[in-house]
Amino acid sequence: MTIVAVWLNPRPVGDLFIALAGGEDVAAGRLTRPDTWSFVTQGACWINQNWGSGFILYLVNRGFGYAGLLILKFALISGCAFFIILLMRSRQIPHVLSVVLASLCLLGISRYLDLRPNLFSLLIVPLFVWIIFISREKPGLLWWSIPAEAIWANVHGGFVLGLALLLAWAAASLLASICDRRKVINKSTITAIVVFMAACMVACLSPFGLTNLVFPFDMLKPTIWKGVREWRPIWIPEKDPVSIYVFIGFLLTLHSLLFARFVHYGCPRGNRIEKAAENGGKEQSLRMLIFDILVVAASTTMAVSSKRFIPLSTLLMLPVWGGQIRWAISLAKWRAFPWYANGLALVALAAMIPDHFRYYSAPEPNATQSTFFEKMHRVNFRFPADLAAFVNANSISGNMLNFWDWEGFLRWKCPRIKVFVGGRAQQVYTEEACMTYLDLLYGKCDIGKLEEYGIRLIALPTIGKEYRRIVEKAVNEKSWIVIYEDAISILLIDYRWAPFQSIVGKAIEKKLLFPNAFAQTKSIEIWNSCLKYKTDIVCPK
Repeated sequence: MTIVAVWLNPRPVGDLFIALAGGEDVAAGRLTRPDTWSFVTQGACWINQNWGSGFILYLVNRGFGYAGLLILKFALISGCAFFIILLMRSRQIPHVLSVVLASLCLLGISRYLDLRPNLFSLLIVPLFVWIIFISREKPGLLWWSIPAEAIWANVHGGFVLGLALLLAWAAASLLASICDRRKVINKSTITAIVVFMAACMVACLSPFGLTNLVFPFDMLKPTIWKGVREWRPIWIPEKDPVSIYVFIGFLLTLHSLLFARFVHYGCPRGNRIEKAAENGGKEQSLRMLIFDILVVAASTTMAVSSKRFIPLSTLLMLPVWGGQIRWAISLAKWRAFPWYANGLALVALAAMIPDHFRYYSAPEPNATQSTFFEKMHRVNFRFPADLAAFVNANSISGNMLNFWDWEGFLRWKCPRIKVFVGGRAQQVYTEEACMTYLDLLYGKCDIGKLEEYGIRLIALPTIGKEYRRIVEKAVNEKSWIVIYEDAISILLIDYRWAPFQSIVGKAIEKKLLFPNAFAQTKSIEIWNSCLKYKTDIVCPK
């Protein structure tokens, strides 16, 4: 039930369309070649570390349509839940508690479980940590992390997390051996170090070679890209801060329990409990404790520095949290805790399901009828679906000042349009291009910049006063006019540009093709109002 509720969670995902369009590039043989999406990249190559997942999404969509993508999303979320439970069981956490904590985890990160490349990382993370855990007794099993890392390095940039986990495991093995006053270099330590080095090498087995391994670390540098919404630190407020507060509570609880366990480890009774819990001697239990501390420290740093890392951090810390709960239960003998936690999960589900029912059963005002897939991804509410249909129907092309979140959607639906910048961010764009984009978008620079960049189209949301500035400046000061508007988007064209003369003529003669009656009525109404003061517009012969 939890998986279904999370799967049904409606979320607008611009990265999905970036992945689909990127997958189409892979199929067309454009991977590692000069970028063809934007007019500001100047031949730069898009470092598309998500090329594998994008290609999978593209093939599924091409073979099975939107229904196939829905099934794939369900399969990925189900796989994530399965590996979470498997991971928890490997820490000797009772089955009931494992299932309940997995449910709570999925509900907690449901806003991040979108159909995009990141979902592949959320599937691989619990699998990867599970491989590490089961190698405690048989170090040779750690070699299974190599094929997992090879796949991960080609489906999502989060693969560097796998390298960090292997490094933490090697460090924990080495420190545990030193603290136990045995051989510093034992079989487990040697295996962990060699596997880590091998994983670094297979991470380069990508179309981008060594750049694939180095590029994620360049993204850690302080740049303008830190201002992107999902890259912002955790302390910057949001419209819906509840999930952030829940995560902070989760962090505080985990750190308190981990500190208590670390203190308790020194007493004789604590040692007996730790050894029994980990089914091993002092060295193994100490290795797990050190690994837990390293993982929690790194995960906390990741989550605090960027909201994007909250789901990955939650998955990494969940088995640690489960271990602390199991440890606390063994001390307090509170056997009923799993059932209380199960009640909490049921309450969360009870709150989600009615909202889903109301959303999917509600009619869509002023919009084309959506498919189930489009409704799940809020296509007709957050993306210019009708505008794209209008552009294609009237064979409109050119350089466009686009809304950031629409880059992938416009490329997927209107490949003849050249966008400015968007969600691919530092993977292909320069900071200078982004600064110019922001200045134009918020009306902070001269409108002549549009002509300097050869921009002949502007597509922005109809909501938001900050986006209206550039629209008003363009219409009032230069040769721009609104050619299309609906409930979601607005499209302006430079009507003096020669290739658009035929479009202007069709608009005057009311021969433009529109996706629906609402868009036609609204567009003609605003066009007629613009004609009152655009006296230089004449119908071409």
